[in-house]
Amino acid sequence: MSPQQKQTLYTEVAKLIEAGFGINDAAEALLEAGQESEIEKVLVALKSSLKEGRTITESFAEGPMELLEMEDSIISAGEKGGRLAVSFQQLAEYFELLADSRKEIRRGFIYPTILFHLAVLLSVIPFSLLDGGMGKEGSEIIRDFIVKIAICYGIAFLILLGIRALLKKAPESATIDRLLGFIPLVGKARKNLALARFVKVYQGGIISGLSMHETVRMATVAAHSGMIMEAGRVLSTTVKDGQLLGPVFQSHRVFPVAFSRAYVTAEKSGALDSDLNRWGKLFAKDAKSSAAMVTKLLPKAFYFLVVGYIAWKIISVYMGYFEGLNDMMENDF
Repeated sequence: MSPQQKQTLYTEVAKLIEAGFGINDAAEALLEAGQESEIEKVLVALKSSLKEGRTITESFAEGPMELLEMEDSIISAGEKGGRLAVSFQQLAEYFELLADSRKEIRRGFIYPTILFHLAVLLSVIPFSLLDGGMGKEGSEIIRDFIVKIAICYGIAFLILLGIRALLKKAPESATIDRLLGFIPLVGKARKNLALARFVKVYQGGIISGLSMHETVRMATVAAHSGMIMEAGRVLSTTVKDGQLLGPVFQSHRVFPVAFSRAYVTAEKSGALDSDLNRWGKLFAKDAKSSAAMVTKLLPKAFYFLVVGYIAWKIISVYMGYFEGLNDMMENDF
């Protein structure tokens, strides 16, 4: 399912549960109202699984919708603590953020992509226009264009495979996760998303009355970040020893200084619930802002690269043309 579809599903379920519906009745009401085919499949599987005696968390996990670890953790925390409406609303807000970010990125790269294809085309055409009528035929130009585009796509595909491999290892490797964090703009957006996931699950565990050890475990896994996972191991050990977690947050650079300081005071005053809610919204807002910055600056950078390439290509063609004229004049005289 797409982030947009998940956001719709979780929003509607949260609304009905808040209104007093049981999860089974909520699924039935949504089916009667009519839903997209993907959402309908999830609801049908959910009702069937609940009827067989499975828990809500198990029913979602075993359904046709692929759950992130964060989703499983938040639903589980909400079910155990009797705060399902809050849990589903948290998920709805997260997937709204994800859907909006992806939409902005796709929209931002439409124009640069068109420019890229134009640049490749111009790299083939100029020589055929300036060599005195002895240029390539149309079929040759098309062939050269297709070959160059195929090579560019091939390189892009290999780069994408490399990035996906790194992203797959990042949740388990603090080193790789830290490396990805150095990527301008993108690294900041990834970090804010990871922090938003961590805080949302952490808050969900606290308001659901789960043990701190279970809350820390679920939040660090759901964050999908090697650096947070590294910090989570220390947090788990500290919890077992019965010590306060504030100093641990302060000792790990993955957590912003302001957040760590706020956690220390909230932990001592017993205001973790409201404080984490505030920070979760702040991290989500920062992640959205970072994604917007990516969509604004990267296309512009790509635009200037393409324009620079086109300008260099045109200048090189004319330079070659004038050098040819000079050679002819020298030979004549």
